[in-house]
Amino acid sequence: MFINLVIVGMGNLIYAFGGFAYLISASKILSIENFGKYSFLISFFIFMAKLTELGTTSSFVSLSIKEGKNYNKALYVLKFILTVFVILISFPILLLYKFTNFEVFISLCVGYIGYV
Repeated sequence: MFINLVIVGMGNLIYAFGGFAYLISASKILSIENFGKYSFLISFFIFMAKLTELGTTSSFVSLSIKEGKNYNKALYVLKFILTVFVILISFPILLLYKFTNFEVFISLCVGYIGYV
């Protein structure tokens, strides 16, 4: 039990370090104006991801424990569908806020896919 806790903790630490390294590299690549746009957009889409997630992962985990079946494939399909959905709705929002810079959009997509 303790080993599993350590493994999960190390995974979270590596994930946090990777996100921090990505943020540093994005800030070096993007201009100040584009980084501000990127920061707004990534915050908005993380919010959207949280709304579209709505406990699906914990539901799949509890269902797999309860029924003794592996639902990983269904979970990955659902996550893929939600990721595509959020990226597709990003186009109108980018146009609405006049964020038509290709560099910002690619950075947003890579960051969002890395988040999910």
